Amino acid sequence: MTTVKVKFSSPSDVSNFVNRVSKFDTDIDIKRGHAVLDGKSLEGLFALEMNRELDCVIHDDMCNIPELMEAIKEFTVSDFYKI
Repeated sequence: MTTVKVKFSSPSDVSNFVNRVSKFDTDIDIKRGHAVLDGKSLEGLFALEMNRELDCVIHDDMCNIPELMEAIKEFTVSDFYKI
């Protein structure tokens, strides 16, 4: 499991994020406080406030992590992520 901070500035950011992560065969959650949303759910992520740091939790065995991190790098708050 890998966690990285992400932030969406506009509805188009959310749409682009969902389009990119949907190409990967792994579960992705977006956490805000105690709420956990499916990171591939456009409707769920549109319900979030914009310009707020969120935890993106990637449930993967490390096979897709480098490619996925590259795909979402414009939404990440920093390059730091933890496993």
